[in-house]
Amino acid sequence: MKRQDTVIDCVRTLIEDGKLSCYSTPSGKSYVDVKTEGRPLKQYGLDDKELTMAIKELLDSEGKTFPYSCYGELSNELEYMAYKNRLEYDLYKRCAYVKKKYLYDLDAENGRIISIKNGEIYEGDTPGKVFSRTKTFKSQVYPDWETDSSELPFLLGKHMNLDEEYLLLISIYLVCAFLGCKINVPILVLTGEKGSAKTTILRMLEKLLDPKVTDLGGAPRSVSDFEISLNNNYFYVLDNLSDKSISRRLSDVLCRSVTGGTATRRKLYSNAEETVLNLKCIVAINGVTPVIHESDLADRILMIKTQRLDETVIVTDEELEESFKADIPSILGCVFQLIAEVLVDDEPIKVQRKTRLAAFFTYAVKVGRALGYADDVVAELLWKNQRLVNEQSLSENPVAVCVMELMRDREEFQSSVSELLGELKVIAEKNHIHLSLLPSQPNVLSRRLNTIKSNLQNKNIYYNIRNIGSFRQIKIYKKKRNKKGKRK
Repeated sequence: MKRQDTVIDCVRTLIEDGKLSCYSTPSGKSYVDVKTEGRPLKQYGLDDKELTMAIKELLDSEGKTFPYSCYGELSNELEYMAYKNRLEYDLYKRCAYVKKKYLYDLDAENGRIISIKNGEIYEGDTPGKVFSRTKTFKSQVYPDWETDSSELPFLLGKHMNLDEEYLLLISIYLVCAFLGCKINVPILVLTGEKGSAKTTILRMLEKLLDPKVTDLGGAPRSVSDFEISLNNNYFYVLDNLSDKSISRRLSDVLCRSVTGGTATRRKLYSNAEETVLNLKCIVAINGVTPVIHESDLADRILMIKTQRLDETVIVTDEELEESFKADIPSILGCVFQLIAEVLVDDEPIKVQRKTRLAAFFTYAVKVGRALGYADDVVAELLWKNQRLVNEQSLSENPVAVCVMELMRDREEFQSSVSELLGELKVIAEKNHIHLSLLPSQPNVLSRRLNTIKSNLQNKNIYYNIRNIGSFRQIKIYKKKRNKKGKRK
């Protein structure tokens, strides 16, 4: 008597026929691609609850009907098949840069991408096993290639109430953000009074960069939740962080979202297995006055100040959405044309200094060059923005405010750390700063000074601390400039 096929037998046949594909990545994530007749290929995580239903639907369509209870051991078989087919790379989110070719995951439903290589732009089929997609993934609209790329600031300016400098900055940022698979992109921070359309601008950026079926995210309930959100998105918005100080732990995670990093979680229903989360993600923050204390985070920020909308030009959300929706194809066409031009621009940028995110700085200058702006104009715009971020960071830090007041009319101050703390408390009282906002002990003051050291240096305030026996001496001083304007 011939043995009746089991669910696992049928699944193995589907794999052989190319209708099912199991694979895993170096970070330990496993995926199953399901190809149903008349539908585009659909990607599932191995732990996705919908995977079993998709396989059952596929088998049912081929006349292989099994009770749902027969699918119990299927997970182990799929996990084994994925383990055997381990890729040499992790999958990308939305954008990829593979073998000197730029890829943008355009249309999941029809399996279409934008491909850019050697300055040429193509629309083509999605290559297998390059992108990962979550349930919030939404296909992008198709670009319009008829608009001249230099029109990008004008097109964005139709919908964003920004002055000329910030409009150029956000245009450059947008193009660089599409290159997040290749460079580290700073965190975008939108500040401004209420009614200045901060949330609206970020919603527009999300629709351009990484459209989703859900709306903008808010403040994370925990750092762990935030890490999961970073892992699942290419572009993620922290909406309305008004008047909330970003904690040290959240600040550290935000820094790693820019430069890349991982976090681990214990795998569900296991004692020793771990799941690896990729924290590399482009992040945008919106708030009236988001308080950023950590200098490491401040160095990774691009700040845009929005203007309050004139009551005579305010339109309904529906009108604004329809107007912007009509321009999305043209904006995307401009962006991809600029990317194609920038990726083949091998001419070195003509500037002497770069900000901390050097690759972003370089590409930003090249994007500005493609838009018709001189290298030094864009470079100065970026440095001006860095100084703005630094000044806001210092103005929100009580220790920094008191130190700057101490050195306002001095070239040098020298004392013990304990005496310095006493001086800062006197200054705080005179300036109506609550003493509870200052460190209570000298050793705590030393640590707090270290977190703002680079910010103070940007204001030409330097310090060093050394031990003289049991005495901790601190010297705060300003550097004099030579005839060329450089600090000595």
